[in-house]
Amino acid sequence: MIRIRLIAAMILSLSTLPHTSSAEPVADFREYEIKAVYLLNFASFVFWPDAMIDHSESFNICILGEDPFGSNLDITIENERISNLPVTLQRLLEVKPEFNCHIIFFSQSLDINLSALLSTLSSHPILTISDRDDFIQQGGMIELVNSEDNQVRFKVKASLIENSHLQISTDLLEIAELVE
Repeated sequence: MIRIRLIAAMILSLSTLPHTSSAEPVADFREYEIKAVYLLNFASFVFWPDAMIDHSESFNICILGEDPFGSNLDITIENERISNLPVTLQRLLEVKPEFNCHIIFFSQSLDINLSALLSTLSSHPILTISDRDDFIQQGGMIELVNSEDNQVRFKVKASLIENSHLQISTDLLEIAELVE
């Protein structure tokens, strides 16, 4: 079932997004619908330490900053479970330990020292994802990118994921652009 969802996400991403000129950013409903599916599927192909899962009442996907997904992510996670936990969504203006995020999506709207925040989070089992330019170079784990042919792709820095005590499936690594 999990592999089927990933394949479905890949098929969605292969469908061409509405064409824009190279001067216009690709940002529309369809793009964030695809990215919402990716976020949920990443959760199925990354494994958290048992202690973090055992002490959680829900699997928490957090969005830090302005939410670019609209209702797409809410619809995507509805009635879903990861590691037998119900998936919940939290929209945050700042990160605090009590939020217990398993995944944090960093919005493009954030006006923060991203490198410093990602460095602070790097020792915690939290998967960091964004569609911000140079997210991986700043210390992020997964960067969603819009390719030249208007498809959603993703880059992964596996060493950062492993250093934070998460395990990533080889199935996911096989379809990612690896950055080291």
